[in-house]
Amino acid sequence: MCLLLNLFVLPGLGSLFIRQPLKATIQLALALVGFALTLVGGSPLLNTMIRTNELPDHFDNSFWMAIAGVGVFLVAWVWALISSYGALQDSRKSSL
Repeated sequence: MCLLLNLFVLPGLGSLFIRQPLKATIQLALALVGFALTLVGGSPLLNTMIRTNELPDHFDNSFWMAIAGVGVFLVAWVWALISSYGALQDSRKSSL
């Protein structure tokens, strides 16, 4: 359940589920900040693409903000993947 929550719902949610509050809080914060940066940075680009029906000739700061947001979200997602895998391994060891 932890793995599914962390990877397919929101990074950090699975860590919260298995009672790792500090790790969960940081993962959730990173994921939400990354998502917000992606939305704020990507909106002008998407608006331009819809209005002109083509990619802009140059990318401004909002594009790089969106890229940074994707990067921050990916850091949270990979960290959640690693922590979920560790929790899964620990649960298998304890069940033996």
